[in-house]
Amino acid sequence: GFIRSYSRPGESQVIFAAKDSLRSKDIQPLWYQARKKIGDIRPTLPDDIVGPFFNDEFGDTFGDIYALTGKGFDYAVLKDYADRVQLALQRQPDVGKIELFGVQDEKIWVELSNVKLSTLGVPAQAVQDALNQQNALVPAGFFETGSSRVPVRVGGQFTSVEQIRDFPIRVGDRT
Repeated sequence: GFIRSYSRPGESQVIFAAKDSLRSKDIQPLWYQARKKIGDIRPTLPDDIVGPFFNDEFGDTFGDIYALTGKGFDYAVLKDYADRVQLALQRQPDVGKIELFGVQDEKIWVELSNVKLSTLGVPAQAVQDALNQQNALVPAGFFETGSSRVPVRVGGQFTSVEQIRDFPIRVGDRT
């Protein structure tokens, strides 16, 4: 086994790997001890730290792997079908865990007409800045419980293409 740690601005990771020779009955107690030791140092971490979080499900194995493909279908439609299949399979006896791999994140491309922007006297950067400002997540304080402090963020994030399309862009005193 080994322990490695990595830090970069805004994130630190500690990777703990057990020996391959570890007996299966000893795995859960080992993870418990690791969680306990990290929990013991939690009070010494800075107040604004979120976490620590643990991913100790590396022992999961999959008996079956299925691929969902659909030539001519866009990723959103395929994701919708994959979600439906996942829900249906989770209801079956003897199904312990289902993970979706390779899911494509949805992206929205905003295309601007340079001619129209020039005619209106609107710099492209003003459009980008307005969209970014509207879609920003900003810190709004903390929610504290007896054992943790959770940061609260608020924002006016876009949730649909229509919201972006209908969003008014303000430049100077014009909209």
